[in-house]
Amino acid sequence: MTKTREQGRKRKQPKIQDADGEEKKVKNDEQQQNEQQEEGREKEEGIVDPERMKILEARKERKRKKKEKKRENKLTRKEKHEKRGEQRRAEATEKAEEAKEEK
Repeated sequence: MTKTREQGRKRKQPKIQDADGEEKKVKNDEQQQNEQQEEGREKEEGIVDPERMKILEARKERKRKKKEKKRENKLTRKEKHEKRGEQRRAEATEKAEEAKEEK
């Protein structure tokens, strides 16, 4: 016998498949659209709810920190690439010197 939703069975999120075969979660997209509409409506109406403003500010701060972290990761990748290039050049020069010494 299968469990009903009231008994604690969780439903899977419905997914939409694009022409490319990519899956997107419907709920997540709808939630983002609703948030954007709410923010737009609040700006138009000039609603000032201190709790809502705190939530919005915290969300903006998290997004900003996430972007900064991504930038840092990109820089470290670039630095790693440069460092690896320097190591390869150093190894090549060492091998060339050893080859000259052997001759």
